[in-house]
Amino acid sequence: MELMHNATFLLNAPGLEGVYRVLAVDNDCGVAGCVKIDELPKVPSDTGKEKPGPEARPSEKKPTGQTKANRRLFLSAAPHRARLTWLPIATLELFESEAQLKEVDIELQGSFYSGGQELLAFDDSVDVRTLSPFEARVFCMKDFLNPAALQESLLDTRSLSSLVSKAMARGKRGKVGIYKLISLLCRNGFCQAALRTREDRQGGAGKPRPCDAIEGGRKKPGKLNTAQTIAKAYGEEPPKVQPAISSEWESRILAADARLPTPKPKMKTRCDSIIRIGFTTRYKQVDGKLIEQPHAQFSIPTNRQICRVLRKRIPELEALIRSTTKGHYDRNIRGLVGRSWAGVAGPGHTWAIDSGVGDIYLVSSVNRAWIIGRPVVYIVVDVWSTAIVGFYVCLRGPSWDMASQALFAAAAGSETMSGIYGFDCSLGLSPEPTLCFSLLCDRGEYLSKAARQFAAALIQDLAYAAPYRPDWKGIVEVIHRIEKDMIVPWIPGAGDARMKELERRGFRPNDAVMTVQEFVAVLAVEFKTYNLTADRNHRLDPAMKMAGIHPSPSGLWNWGHHEKIANRRKVSELELYTHSLPMGLASITGRGIKFNGREYECQQAKDEHWTTMAKNFGKSVLNARHFGGSTSKIWTPNPTGPGVLRFNLSQTTTASGFETDDEMLDSNAFHLLSKNDRDYARMVTRLQARVQADEIIALAKERTREAKERDRGAKPTMTDARRLENDMMEPTAPNVGPEQIRPEPDDVDELYARLEEEARRRMEAEETAGG
Repeated sequence: MELMHNATFLLNAPGLEGVYRVLAVDNDCGVAGCVKIDELPKVPSDTGKEKPGPEARPSEKKPTGQTKANRRLFLSAAPHRARLTWLPIATLELFESEAQLKEVDIELQGSFYSGGQELLAFDDSVDVRTLSPFEARVFCMKDFLNPAALQESLLDTRSLSSLVSKAMARGKRGKVGIYKLISLLCRNGFCQAALRTREDRQGGAGKPRPCDAIEGGRKKPGKLNTAQTIAKAYGEEPPKVQPAISSEWESRILAADARLPTPKPKMKTRCDSIIRIGFTTRYKQVDGKLIEQPHAQFSIPTNRQICRVLRKRIPELEALIRSTTKGHYDRNIRGLVGRSWAGVAGPGHTWAIDSGVGDIYLVSSVNRAWIIGRPVVYIVVDVWSTAIVGFYVCLRGPSWDMASQALFAAAAGSETMSGIYGFDCSLGLSPEPTLCFSLLCDRGEYLSKAARQFAAALIQDLAYAAPYRPDWKGIVEVIHRIEKDMIVPWIPGAGDARMKELERRGFRPNDAVMTVQEFVAVLAVEFKTYNLTADRNHRLDPAMKMAGIHPSPSGLWNWGHHEKIANRRKVSELELYTHSLPMGLASITGRGIKFNGREYECQQAKDEHWTTMAKNFGKSVLNARHFGGSTSKIWTPNPTGPGVLRFNLSQTTTASGFETDDEMLDSNAFHLLSKNDRDYARMVTRLQARVQADEIIALAKERTREAKERDRGAKPTMTDARRLENDMMEPTAPNVGPEQIRPEPDDVDELYARLEEEARRRMEAEETAGG
């Protein structure tokens, strides 16, 4: 051990047992000035109990010179430790070699540093009466706090008398007071904090002071009430009043409160329950049942006394925990215990996915007069960079089918997604995201069989947050709040569901104007803006600042890839499409390739004559993957080669590509709702047409019969009649000029003119008769 000023050591040598602090070391004389600051515990004697000596019998005589206020301090004060002992250095080294001496380290309590650790410095001209108690102590003992001045005095005089005299003159204190301060320095160490005043040991506010009904116990505090004052003035016996809180009552109240379930009820109910559990002592047996009886007056504490005990004896944090459930405390009350990106290797390693209902009403792209409700928005966030790497808007959920399509949107790339939607879907990230290594999702998606199959094929680590613990993946929850804050103020049909007051929600479904794809386009712009502009200055370390990266999610993403700490992986298109998108059956027929009632086309299918083969040798089916956010494309494995075939909507199909799968299903369902009406209308139309046709046939029969009865002479041949009918149907040649001579009608024309005139007269006669 190296002997130096302020060092402490434990000595077990016979006659010298105790803990010592070194004040000065005289290497020339080979001695060290030490002060024993603590005695070692004595080993009990085997000869029996020792007779109690004077020290074992506390004196009943009250100490003189002490007031009632500080008598407690005097009785509990530690003994003085300021007797200087000079020990030979060689002897101490010998004790150390024999393992009878070892160095120890004594740490002060935190209360010594409650006022801060700033160092105080004063001139000798300072008036000690203007200083606080702590400052006066430091000013008085400044020479003792100077190691050079203390060692010089001890080596010259082998005592502290000179420094004590200076301290008495400087601080205007007596010798006893100075030696008390020296004792504090010896016990606590030669530093300014050792001179702190210990207000925490003075029995002030917050200290228990029970009013136990025992001899010498503390009486109820406070002044007498009006009835007691009057009785005292007249010399009468004061009336009985509510007793003060005793130690027994405190124990009963705390024990009864501990039996109440958490979260605790309202205070009034809580007090009544404490009285019933902890203070009910009288029962009455009625029909074999014990019935609680009213308590006697002044035998139980009041609600005010119970509240005071609970407030004073239960720590604030413990009371807060008892006032709510554990889940609510963990989510909304407890302090921050970590960061979401702690333990994440870099960008692209861990993603978090979560779904939320958008605070907006949308209209159908099939018919904008239809309101389809609020959409479900899936967001995929990179945990390390907090960047949004993908999203998906649907009308169903939550389910793994929807979550897997959001992962497809994140890993497929902006070029693929822009081709599907028909507009720019880039999110401002360079390079483009690839599929992650670890995924954090909700329990509902995690427990599905499809999720396990997806994880077995593409994700090494699939985990979920505990139910009702959104704080475990708070980054993606915050993104939902940011998304709603971005779209609520200015998009028609949007509102704020977080407002508790119904009047402030602001939902107006009839104001909705946006379709699903238009909402996707808005989200793409807003998420790209978030990636490029969100403030991430708190994430920058000195290396990032020196590199000059932009403090945004996109900047963190780009920097992580530039510094080679990102996680990237190559996943084949066939694997991605197979495990991410839902599957259906596409039919290859002689009329084309159809999927869900829509016709698709592909150049390879045309080159290989798929429809010709189906027309001549029978239709066939193949597995097709489709993206629920748009009907514009489907994907199938290439049956004659590697890779994936992409099919686009045919120009002659019944869909435009701007609808979602759900909207197509809605339109089909709406169309089927009126099928019976359409069938009925067709039937009525057919019946009406048949009635009209029957009337025409009947009229024709009647007219033909009448004509046969009138015309009983010679009839023209079938050829002549046909020629006459054709002449009647041909248009009359225009008159080209007065010089042209009109041909004379032949016999057939005369016959036709006569029959036409007769038919006209008959029709006029029928109309006149009918009118």
